[in-house]
Amino acid sequence: MTTQNPSLKITVLSGGPSAERDVSLQTGAAIIEALQQLGHRVEVIDPDHRLFDRLSETNPDLVFIALHGTYGEDGVIQGCLEWFGVPYTGSGVKSSAIAMDKALSRTLFESVQIPVAAGAVWRVGSALPTPQELPPKPWIVKPTNEGSSVGLDQCSTGAQLAQVLSNKETSGPREWLIESFIEGVEVSVVIFNHEIWGSVEIAPSQGIYDFDAKYVRGDTQYYCPPRLPSEVISRLEDYALRAYKVLECEGVCRVDFITDQSCDIVLELNT
Repeated sequence: MTTQNPSLKITVLSGGPSAERDVSLQTGAAIIEALQQLGHRVEVIDPDHRLFDRLSETNPDLVFIALHGTYGEDGVIQGCLEWFGVPYTGSGVKSSAIAMDKALSRTLFESVQIPVAAGAVWRVGSALPTPQELPPKPWIVKPTNEGSSVGLDQCSTGAQLAQVLSNKETSGPREWLIESFIEGVEVSVVIFNHEIWGSVEIAPSQGIYDFDAKYVRGDTQYYCPPRLPSEVISRLEDYALRAYKVLECEGVCRVDFITDQSCDIVLELNT
């Protein structure tokens, strides 16, 4: 351990109540191992209503947020830590909240000429969208405020879409984004402190890159760097940096794209 990297007392927040709890626990375990190897003193908290009491007990120099989804990436935990006066990793309240809201972040991406798929927002309890209100089919339906491809559905006909939206009436998030499905290669660009750290091509063995493809089946292939022409990768990385800046992000972020090499579409920014 050098004087430039002193040992810190770090509390890792992992788990939580979101739909991505199990993924967060895996993330937390990896982060804890890495921090301990670097010589830091690490405590872990699975957040609940006693979070402030437990932070008072651990009294950390820094909180490392390993939470996913609701309450972890949407600005809620960031606001709590701001109130508590504890430094934490990643983006702040505003950036986290906007990045988690796919409908709102799309608007900001478009404002700086980052291409998005044609889309429409549908809210539970409202009338089903008419054909005139929908983007061109086929469609991807996803919650506006979830991550890890939770609740992702693909529809190719109006009847399928109506059934999918009808099923959303009874459970889950209240707001859904309906976007035109774009065929192409999925690429994730990683940014740390306003610098591009690299890109990864994601190649699921079948179908779309949904929750099962990410975390369950174990047969998705990842290529770093992507198997794409350098000018395409450079273009996506430029879009990613613009997205990072317009949402005023901090620390590490991942920006996801679909490209067929002539048409690029941003999917989301993940803080």
